[in-house]
Amino acid sequence: MSRKEHLTNEGLQKIVNIRATINRGLPDELKIAFPNTIPVPRPLVKVPKTFDPYWSAGFASAEGCFFVKIIKSSTHNIAFQVQLVFSISQHYRDEQLMRSLVSYFDCGRYVCRNNKDFCEFIVTKFEDINLKIIPFFKKYSIIGVKI
Repeated sequence: MSRKEHLTNEGLQKIVNIRATINRGLPDELKIAFPNTIPVPRPLVKVPKTFDPYWSAGFASAEGCFFVKIIKSSTHNIAFQVQLVFSISQHYRDEQLMRSLVSYFDCGRYVCRNNKDFCEFIVTKFEDINLKIIPFFKKYSIIGVKI
């Protein structure tokens, strides 16, 4: 951008080539407008054997959330079950990273949504949230605000 390459046809094509690589690729309008698009190969990122806990806290802050799930249930007196959930989601191509979070936090499970383009590291067991996830964030606090 600082060299103003994006103002030329070739520079704009480079940007479109990069955009074609990101998640869902190009919308139909851009495919028609740029028929010579060649997606840029994505670099293979190796998942480290261990994570820096501050990186993990920041990653969870950006990509994760806590939420309350209410499920219909015939086994509960009020016909509903209330569940606290911690979830981090990513594009399905990051499967290895999401699976590694299960061993890193020593809890939860990996779930890939077949009808969507994402997968999740998800923790639903209250004991794991209470004894592993929450203490982790107390020790490695998130810097910033998530609303």
